[in-house]
Amino acid sequence: TMEDLRSEINNMQQYKERYYATCVAMEHLKGKLEGAWKAKKERDEEHQSAVDQLKSQIQSLSHTTETREHAAQVQSLRNRIVELEERCSVLSGHALSEKERQSQQHIASNGTLRDLQSRNSTLEQQSRN
Repeated sequence: TMEDLRSEINNMQQYKERYYATCVAMEHLKGKLEGAWKAKKERDEEHQSAVDQLKSQIQSLSHTTETREHAAQVQSLRNRIVELEERCSVLSGHALSEKERQSQQHIASNGTLRDLQSRNSTLEQQSRN
C-alpha cells in the first residue's frame, strides 16, 4: 500500500540521514586519529632529539672526565719524575762524596805505602850494613 511505501521511504530517508551522520562522524574521527598520530610522531621525534642531545652531553662529559683523568695522570707522572730526579740528585751527591772519600783513602794509602816502602828500604840498607 501507499502508506507502507511512505513508511518505507521515511525509513530509508532516516537510514540515509543516519548513514550520512555516521559518515561525517567517521570522517571527524579519522581526522582526530590522524591528528593524534601526527602528535605522537612529533612527540617521538622530540623525545629522540632529547635522547640524542643527552647522549651527546654524556659523551662530552665522558670525554671531559677522561681528559681530566689524563691530566691528573700526567701531573702525577710529572710529580713522580720530580721525586725521582731529586732522589737521583741525592744519590749522585752521595756517590760523589763516596768517590771523594775513596780518593782520599787511596791517596792516604799510597802515602802510607810509600812510607812503608821507604822504611823497608831503610831497614834493608841498615841490615846490609
